[in-house]
Amino acid sequence: MDESRRQDYRNLIQMLLNCPSGDEPRILRANSNLIDAGLVQTMLQIAAGLIVTGKLDASDFLMNVTGYLLGVYSSTPIKRLSSQDAPIAVGIGNSFAVIPEKYASLLGELMQATLDHRRNLEGVYPFLKANLDKLDDTFAQVLRDWATSLLSELEPAAAENLAVYIGNLGFLLQKFPLGCTASNLEIAITAYQFTVTVLSPECFPEEWANTHNNLGQAYRNRIRGDKPQNLEKAIAALQNALQVYTQKDFLQRWAMIKNNLGLVYREQGQIEQAVAAHEDALEGYSYHQEFLEEWADTQTYLGNVYSDKDEVDKAIAAYKKALKVRIPYTYKWAETQNNLATHYCKIGQIYQAIDIYKNNLQVYTQEFPERWATTHYNLARAYSKAGQIEQAIKAYQSALKVYTPAAFPIECLYCGNNLGHLAFDNGRLEEAIEAYGVAIEAVEQSWAWASTDARRQKIQTEAIGVYIGIVKSYVKTKQWKTAIEYAERSKARNLVQLLANRDLYPKGASESDCNQLKYLRREIAAKERQLETTQINFSTGIEENKQLLDQTYSEQLRQELDNLQQQLNDLLEQIKTLDPNFSFTQRVEPISFERIQALLPNDKTVLIEWYVLGDTFLTFIVTRQSPGITVWQSSPEDAQALFDWLREDFSDDEQPSKENWKNQLEFKLHRLAQILHLEEILSHVPETCDRVILIPHFLLHLLPLHALPLTFTDTSPVEEDRSLLAKKRESDADPARQKCLLDRFPEGVSYAPSCGLLQLTQNSQHFEFSYFFGIQNPTQDLNYADLEVETIRQDFHPNDKVLAREAATKQAIYNQQLHLAHCIHFSCHGYFDSEAPLRSALLLADATPTQTETSQIVNPERYIRLREGSTVNLGKCLTLGEIFGLELSQCRLVTLSACETGIISPNGLIDEYIGLPGGFLIAGSPCVVSSLWRVNDLSTALLMIKFYQNLKSGLTVAIALNQAQTWLRDATTEQLQQWASQLPNANHRMQLRAFLRTKLRNRKPFESPYYWAAFCAIGQ
Repeated sequence: MDESRRQDYRNLIQMLLNCPSGDEPRILRANSNLIDAGLVQTMLQIAAGLIVTGKLDASDFLMNVTGYLLGVYSSTPIKRLSSQDAPIAVGIGNSFAVIPEKYASLLGELMQATLDHRRNLEGVYPFLKANLDKLDDTFAQVLRDWATSLLSELEPAAAENLAVYIGNLGFLLQKFPLGCTASNLEIAITAYQFTVTVLSPECFPEEWANTHNNLGQAYRNRIRGDKPQNLEKAIAALQNALQVYTQKDFLQRWAMIKNNLGLVYREQGQIEQAVAAHEDALEGYSYHQEFLEEWADTQTYLGNVYSDKDEVDKAIAAYKKALKVRIPYTYKWAETQNNLATHYCKIGQIYQAIDIYKNNLQVYTQEFPERWATTHYNLARAYSKAGQIEQAIKAYQSALKVYTPAAFPIECLYCGNNLGHLAFDNGRLEEAIEAYGVAIEAVEQSWAWASTDARRQKIQTEAIGVYIGIVKSYVKTKQWKTAIEYAERSKARNLVQLLANRDLYPKGASESDCNQLKYLRREIAAKERQLETTQINFSTGIEENKQLLDQTYSEQLRQELDNLQQQLNDLLEQIKTLDPNFSFTQRVEPISFERIQALLPNDKTVLIEWYVLGDTFLTFIVTRQSPGITVWQSSPEDAQALFDWLREDFSDDEQPSKENWKNQLEFKLHRLAQILHLEEILSHVPETCDRVILIPHFLLHLLPLHALPLTFTDTSPVEEDRSLLAKKRESDADPARQKCLLDRFPEGVSYAPSCGLLQLTQNSQHFEFSYFFGIQNPTQDLNYADLEVETIRQDFHPNDKVLAREAATKQAIYNQQLHLAHCIHFSCHGYFDSEAPLRSALLLADATPTQTETSQIVNPERYIRLREGSTVNLGKCLTLGEIFGLELSQCRLVTLSACETGIISPNGLIDEYIGLPGGFLIAGSPCVVSSLWRVNDLSTALLMIKFYQNLKSGLTVAIALNQAQTWLRDATTEQLQQWASQLPNANHRMQLRAFLRTKLRNRKPFESPYYWAAFCAIGQ
């Protein structure tokens, strides 16, 4: 909207304000070209400005004219602006603020509603409820701009009126129980900040002090911004309020603000200051009998602080004092009783706590279902501690009647988890399975509802135990098929959660479908935030606040959320025909045992899947032959041995780059085969099986299981094991002898992150294998990368494209139509970021900044420091987050001939394999070859060249890689020299032969697993 049209609106509105009564229709008809959405919204804003100047009749007149326009012209569509967010000018006089259109009418109507209900501000709540979609952070900025633009046009008295109105609006939003709490608080803070800049402490001391008190509370509860800074601002605001509300002149107010200060100090961890502030408040309230309720509140606050100090006796004493003045069987009485019961549990007075919880149920009846359920949950925990298992189970089951997965997912997760563990430990497996099942439904809902990373982490930690619990329960009841289904379900969950905040879109979908997807994501997220906020308000509110809350609002939100989710599910099903992989990134896709079994291509293939349960671990052996599935379960001692082995292997001083680790690898694998009882596991595999698919779990994803030896000894002392291992090596003269898992399965050993991802790769089968796309030595520090890529590409010439050295940039990759390639080969460096997996990456040209660039880093978040100390520029790397969004619908194979490209996080109990290979699988490639550690440059080049030679002879990826690995393992120096002499490039032949001449003639230079076992074939 240009300035000329704004002025035309102003002129027309002035004419309407000054015209004789009855002339309005004539004037409007004469200016019909100006009648549009902009005029209506400008009228509403000027009406709001007239309110604060005290010209109520003129304001009412303009409000009536807007109603007339909307009514008279309802049959003739009013011209709308092109976008809902198109800016319009609002204000009075010549001062206009440019704000989005959708907020324009809200300001005028909200100011009018605040004026109409100035004696009962809660009367504005229905209006706020009807405009929840506009109460966001943008409105906070709109309010600031609009109010500031009015100031220059107002007389001092009118400006003060405006400040009072806006301060009231802030108070309304701060207490409003609906909508997004974070945004409500931002609006409130904006309103208070404006008010205290207009009202001076000299002229309006009490209003100024009240606003600072409200501002302090808003900062204390603020969700946006840095928490420590918010608490500092809260203290400053409250101390400002104390400049007016002194102990001498305003004892009650002074005590109230002291309590508020104590609450902030407690959140800061300044416990002594918190105690002092609450004790000051107690002193203030003690002088007046009419403040008994406030005195009791303060005792409760003190009890909470003493609890933080772990001074349980003092906390209990404070709660008891509060109860002496609480009115029995009221909400506040019950709240204090609840606190007292919690502390009785801490000191072992369980039966006193049980009595209190049971008594509280007379207050928290089923008319207040959330509190009723919470009380049963607390009661169940107390019964459990008292050993009253039957009563505990019944109490948990009562709580779950309210804590359903759809209505209260997070509470349902905790309650179902506790009930499941209790029932399992007491042999009540059917009840355990039912409880875990409900909790799992909640898990898959609650992640999306979690508004903070800390909350998500809590859910993540709790969720691991739920899935483990249900798998253990099904194994114990010998329902092995269902057990593996839930093991798989837990793995699918983690990947979906990782990608929850990624704006991924389906490949090949229409613009309409993408826009619909974007809309549904936005609306679902908004409804989830509103519902989570409502749940928090329900669980923390007191009786007075609950009376303000529309009891049907939560149910309405849930229904709207269910409808939106169903629309999303329908859209994802529709998109599946275009991009089968996409839905896997958007929701948990359970896979049945029948489908798992169908993943096996024939009767000669076996699937071996591990699942770590914490105190034990499982191995599932799945075939197409009867009985179809066998489960082997370790002893607790085996599980502990596994954890000890992993702890030693991944300790800080035992990294794969260290020489000692390389030398010890063969012995370590020998010991791991013993711990895993590989010989016993293989005894369950039919002799006719010649191919295996391995699905590891936990840190087993990091290990070359295909290199596990097939000759075993009894568990004997370490030195004895090493001696036996040396003798075994001496006896390996027969090349046909089976040495490791690769030799046992000649038709291939391949890996899959999960059965779900394996199924996804089978949906992505591609047979063309002529177009080669290579990334060659972009950091220019790999001695044999050029030899590797230049040799491999000759088998694809002329259908090849290689970006070498400084030309291998991220922009060049995107410009070269990567999506058309059949084979993509990265010969470069890679790394895994265990703290933020989506930042894991392949290093491209200029990814490592110079020392000068590093010292001038402006945006630290764009850089990451690797564990060896070097700094990497993320903007010049191909990150995992970006890989998920690639279009690889034509690709048959991605080879990551780089270090650590197959690594996942070594920290914590990992449910799912989340790393670079998974990203390429999701992007559309059915198979990825990647590495598990920092590989040797030369051995990698030899292995890769042989691998591609095998591929070109018609072998599958798994067989081609396996045969290349056994060839490199068993080849003597003489054999390698003869092979090198057949390479097509003379320079490459000379380079290799020069190296090999330094080795003993009959020695096997690459026999150690370190040189050949790092690479795995993942997928088909």
